[in-house]
Amino acid sequence: MIRETMTVALVLVVLASCADPAGESADGTDAVSTRQAIGDYEQVTLGDVRLWAHGIPGDGSGEGAIVSGTLGLDVEGSCLFLERDGQRFPVVWPHGTELLDDDPVRIGLSNGPEVTVGMQLEGGGGSGQAALYPFGIPDSCVSSTGEVARFNQQSPIQASG
Repeated sequence: MIRETMTVALVLVVLASCADPAGESADGTDAVSTRQAIGDYEQVTLGDVRLWAHGIPGDGSGEGAIVSGTLGLDVEGSCLFLERDGQRFPVVWPHGTELLDDDPVRIGLSNGPEVTVGMQLEGGGGSGQAALYPFGIPDSCVSSTGEVARFNQQSPIQASG
């Protein structure tokens, strides 16, 4: 009986050591994101943070401009943005981008590194007016230009810092 109890205890210890703590929020609870399709896009929400991504993988084509800036989080609007030259640009991420944690914010790119607030990002894409997107972008997330930074659907993103 003692041997069986020891075996069960050992199995439980081994299984517990295999758990992935990356899926926990700051309060120790499991962080679970939700995805909502909005037209050709997805809104991914985790806790009080949301991001918008292409809803379909695309064919590898895209705009030829470079999208770059420092990743930031607007707490009031609960949205991520790129800051460049003192302007904020809400971000449309490549297809398959995931919110891994909301405190601190960690983003998993389908074709690039894991990124966090404060990192410099650069990838292929372009921009468009916030009012043209089918999801509601809070005013606090948009600068006076009204533009959104949009990475291409399959754009690899370089990150530093």
